[in-house]
Formats: sequence, structure tokens, C-alpha cells
Amino acid sequence: MTNNRNDKDTKAAIPAPYNLAIAHPRTQGKQVNHSHVQLDRDPRTNEQLLEDLREKEGQLNDLATKNEQCISFLEQVQTKFTAKEQELKEITDKSLANASQKNREIDEIRQMWKQAAKELEKYQAQDKVVDQVTDPEVTEKARQIQYNVRNFAYQHFGGELNTGNSVQNSVQISRLYLQKCLQIPPDFVEACIKSPVKCPMLVGACVWDFLLKDIFEKYWWAGTKVHRGMVDLTEILSKPCRSDDLAEWSEAKRKYQMWKANTSTLLVNALKLDREEGQDMSGTLKERAQDLCAQLAPLTKSKYRRFTAQIFDIIREALDLDQLLSKQVADIFWTVGADGPKSFNEASMELQQAEKRAVDGQQVQLVVAPGLIKKGRSTGEDYEMTNILLRITVSCEPITTHNPGESHTPPSPKSQKPSRFTWITEPLKSLRHDSPPRVRDFL
Repeated sequence: MTNNRNDKDTKAAIPAPYNLAIAHPRTQGKQVNHSHVQLDRDPRTNEQLLEDLREKEGQLNDLATKNEQCISFLEQVQTKFTAKEQELKEITDKSLANASQKNREIDEIRQMWKQAAKELEKYQAQDKVVDQVTDPEVTEKARQIQYNVRNFAYQHFGGELNTGNSVQNSVQISRLYLQKCLQIPPDFVEACIKSPVKCPMLVGACVWDFLLKDIFEKYWWAGTKVHRGMVDLTEILSKPCRSDDLAEWSEAKRKYQMWKANTSTLLVNALKLDREEGQDMSGTLKERAQDLCAQLAPLTKSKYRRFTAQIFDIIREALDLDQLLSKQVADIFWTVGADGPKSFNEASMELQQAEKRAVDGQQVQLVVAPGLIKKGRSTGEDYEMTNILLRITVSCEPITTHNPGESHTPPSPKSQKPSRFTWITEPLKSLRHDSPPRVRDFL
């Protein structure tokens, strides 16, 4: 009995390591015979195990302390990192702000550079264009042509007409020519032809119509080989000048005028070397001028050869002036105003010398000679500015028709096709336009 109790106590005192052999996985689920299990006892005593446990506990405490120190250190690092991150963000924001400011300054400098480059290009192009003349020089040459046309008309067409059936038939041909040329009613032409005062005005208007349609801006001074090509080329290159945007229009207009002035100057220099082409200049217009003279001949008692020579002299002067105007950077051109009947305006018109002073609003009967307009400067600037160099010459005295006591009233645009030369609708209201003018806004 005593032995059995000791065996139970001994089993109860067996530490956990001895039981591990019994609970081994290989014995699970099987009937184990404990009487045959060999148990290995730990040679250490309980005091030694407790000592080991205390040592392990101290090591764990040391690790816990180090862990807390690491956590504290990481928190300090995190705090410093956050501070540095905030500092970096401030520096980045400041750098971006500075970069934005620098970009704006660079853009301003770039704009200034572009403007300077444009000004330099403008002045460089200006230096290449020679033969720029002053307004008084242009006006003097234009007035000389006006005087010569007026003198020609009064010298040869201010007297009574010849009589006779054959002469009257020729006069009828001239009457039809003037009516078609100037687009005016038959009774108006008839009254002018029978008037020693009005007939020279009508002939002068016809000569000016010929000069405007066939001479000016047609480059006949450059010869037949160049004339047609230059007319077509200027028509193509002037199209960008019709933009409604003022800045775009001004730049396109400047480039076109610079090109035209430079090209015309080069042509003039080339023609000085090409004598054969230069000699052909007057010959290219000979047939047209002779046709004009033939149509006007029945209206004069002067010898045909005499007044024909004067017509050719006027054409040569017009060619020289057209050449000079083509070389100008400023846009200088003849104008008779818009089509249609209109009233007298002293700012843009002047009366024929033989007439008394007219008042604003008085009815214009006939445009005798065109005016001369200048747009822009020789520097290639201010093309929106308009300067009247010569005013349009008009006649306001009523013209008596076949019926006594009646005066001629210009036809309305609906009843009669208007002429680009004879009638005007709007006065030249202002010397400055708020919007970009067209190529020939006065025509």
C-alpha cells in the first residue's frame, strides 16, 4: 500500500518535460503502455530552473526597455521628419512662386524682344527703301498734272463746234463715248457739249477717267512684260490688307507697302539698264491713247496732231508720277469718292476755278478732277490715318438741258448705273478711321 502511494506521488511530481514524451504526436490516438515508457529527467533542480526563469525575465525587461527607447527615438525622428517636410513644402512653394514670377518676367522680356525685333525689322526695311519723297513734292507733281489736263481741255474744247452733217455724226459718236465712259445721261452730255464752259470740264473728266482706269496703279512705266504680272501680283498680295482686325490689318498693310515700294524700286533700277524695255513704255499705251484722241477729235477745231501730242505728254507725266507713288512706303492714291449723287463738302472738295463759292450741302453736278489721298507714313506706320493732299475738284453750277429753265439733276443709283469717276455719294468725313479701311475705301 505504501509503495503504490509513493508511485502516485512520484507521477504527480514529474515536471512538464517528462510528460512531453507521453503527449508526443506519434502516441496520439494509440493505447500507450506507461509501464514501458522511458522518462528522461531534467538534471537541473527547481532552484536552477527558477534562476534561469528570473534571468530570462530580466532579459525580457531589458528588451522591453530598449523597445521603449526605440519607440521614443522613432517618435523623435518622425517629429523631425514632419518638421523637415513642412520646411521643404515651404521652400517648394516659395520656389514655385519665384519661378512663376521669373516666367512672367521672361514673358515680358520676350514680348519686349519681339517688339524690338519688329521695330528693327521695320527700320531695316525702311533703310532699304529709297526715293521717299515729301508731301509737298508729291502734291506739286499732282497739281501739275491737274493743271495740264485743265489747260488741255480749255485750250482745245472751249470753242464752238463745227457744223455739217458729217461733223454732227462724229459729234454723236463722241457723245455716245462720253456717255458710256462717264456713265451719265444723254441730256447731261448734250448740254455740256453745247456749253463752251462745261464742255472743257466734261472733256477733262473724260481724260481723268482714262488716267485712273488705264494709267495709275497699272505699272505701265515698267513695260508691257511687267505690267500685267505686277497688276495680278499686287491684287493677290493686297488681299491680307482687308482684315477687320486693326492690328492684323496694320501689319499686313505695312508688309505689303514695304514689298511694293522695294519691288518698284528694283524695277526702276533694272529699267535703267534695260533700255529696250524702257523705250517700249510709251508704245504700250499708244493705241489706247490714240483711241481716246479719236473719240474727242470731233469736239474740237484744233489740229489732231497738236492736241494728240498734248495727250501723250500728259500720259508721260502720269506714268512718271505713278512710278514715284509706287516706290513710296505710304499708300498714296487718287480718289473721286464713292459712287452716286452727293452734296458739296468743303473739307474734301473744291470748286472748279470758273465757279463762285459754294456752300456745304449744295448739289454736286460734276466731278471734274480726282483728289489725292495719303494713308500712313514713310516709316511704315499709321496706315489708319488719312491725309488729304489734294481735294476733289467739282462743279456745282446747274447745267441747262434742252428744256429752258430746267437744270440737270444727277441720276439716282437705281435709275442709272453710277460711274466710278463722275459721281460721289459720301464726303471724306474724317481724317482718321476707327476701323481698318479697305484697300480703296474711298473708291
